[in-house]
Amino acid sequence: MIRLFKDLKNTMVFLKGHYLEYYSGIIGMTLLYASTAILESYLIKRLLNLNSKVNMEVIMYITGAVLIYLILIWKFLPKFTFMFNGTAKYGHGNVNKVIYGKFGKIPVGYYEKNHSGKIMSVLYNDSWVLSVIFMRHLRRTVASLTTIIIYLVPMLLFDYRLTCIIFVLNILTLWVNTSIAKKMRARSKTIQNELANMNATISDILSGMSVIRIYHQAKRMEEDFRKNNKVVSHLNKRNSKTTAFLTSYIFLVSMIQMTVFLVLGTIMVQYKLTTFGDILGIMSLQTALDLNFREFAEYFPQLYNCLAGTERVYEFLDLEEEKKAYPLDRMEEPGYIEFRNVTFGYEKENPVLTDFNMKVNKGQTFAIVGESGSGKSSVAKLLMGFYMPQSGSISIAGKNISDMTLEEMRGQVSYVPQEAMLFGVSIMDNIRYGKSDATDDEVVEAAKSANAHDFILEQENGYETQVGERGIRLSGGQCQRIAIARAILKNAPILLLDEATSALDTESERLIKETLRNYGKTRTTIIIAHRLSTIEDADQVFQMGAIGSK
Repeated sequence: MIRLFKDLKNTMVFLKGHYLEYYSGIIGMTLLYASTAILESYLIKRLLNLNSKVNMEVIMYITGAVLIYLILIWKFLPKFTFMFNGTAKYGHGNVNKVIYGKFGKIPVGYYEKNHSGKIMSVLYNDSWVLSVIFMRHLRRTVASLTTIIIYLVPMLLFDYRLTCIIFVLNILTLWVNTSIAKKMRARSKTIQNELANMNATISDILSGMSVIRIYHQAKRMEEDFRKNNKVVSHLNKRNSKTTAFLTSYIFLVSMIQMTVFLVLGTIMVQYKLTTFGDILGIMSLQTALDLNFREFAEYFPQLYNCLAGTERVYEFLDLEEEKKAYPLDRMEEPGYIEFRNVTFGYEKENPVLTDFNMKVNKGQTFAIVGESGSGKSSVAKLLMGFYMPQSGSISIAGKNISDMTLEEMRGQVSYVPQEAMLFGVSIMDNIRYGKSDATDDEVVEAAKSANAHDFILEQENGYETQVGERGIRLSGGQCQRIAIARAILKNAPILLLDEATSALDTESERLIKETLRNYGKTRTTIIIAHRLSTIEDADQVFQMGAIGSK
């Protein structure tokens, strides 16, 4: 139970600043709905216990009470409902905002180590599991529990003996319900993990459909999905079976309650221990009480299970965020770009670079070559601040990176990777990623500099042409020229090309080389390449060995 309140407290953080509205909405709605059954039972009791001499007086009193009640319902119920729904929707939006905001703060290494499908599952599946707590399950649980307490008060006043018997039977139901909820909690967390695996499989299928088809792997991928789906279906089936048992049990107890109530009530009336008005008043409330016990039995396990499912969200939100700056050793008289005694590995026990040294002068076209695994791309990632080395010093633009924020550091570099990353928007917007406040004319000039302007005008909608997911509607060379236009638009003093032409045809490579030859005259250019033709214009070629040595 302590764990339950701890998880609930963590969840309600997403409503911070709106607690009063949220809980006022729940309390207001609960009181108004609960008062309906109380008023009904009270009227039944009064009408059945009427004295003929005061009939009209009581009837007028009852009519007035009903009218006042209807006015209160008409006046306040919409307000309380809006207070609850509005803040619950705010909380749901806040969950998505916080999770999405976290994406931009996590180190790049996290995305390289984890499948995109599992990461997306946090935003879509896990966030909904968290949001539904305060959008539905908490209100239903609190409302039903509060209503039970409210109903017990008049029932005890009508006849405490019958009420105690009914209450004991319902407490027994509640105990069974709580015990079952604990068993369902562990299954819920497993279900969330398997859903993440399913998302990962679907992501692989969608992104790799051409490979799947050509290598006849459709059945294999389908089998992987079927395995994950089978686990989820099995666990959901077990939960449904448990819920079905719980529902049947609650219905059975309800029928026992009704039977006991009618038998004992009849006997007590015969012995003048109570009146028919009290009996029917209790019966009216007992029906509503039973309904709320059923609702509590339904929503409390769901609340409990959802709180278990939120653990994945909190694990994600607790991930270490990217530092604002890297506290590396400072070097004396740093070069324009310099690596001095740098040791780095994605895993500390397996270094990719050991005591690595490299120096690039301002305005140079500097080529880095070497075998696969020698650390060429690792150098690029360190220059962009995606990782922090275990030791050593790095300088960019003549400054120690320990004296720079990551934002400042990345502002010095324009980057063109081997596979151009285009977003599913227009060509204009893809280029504008290099400078978000760039004018249309600036975008066009960057495209011209990248030898992309002509082919862009040949597209159906010119610069407004949608490129499709990851630029699927364009050729590899066209995508790469758009990526280069983006880098040119950024206008950073350092241009970093990581195998930018390795997968292109001869003509595309020629156009891109021409672009880089012209643009590189006013920039410091670092080219990571395998092809000798790519580095023929380099001022200096840096050969990396198996462990990143010159």
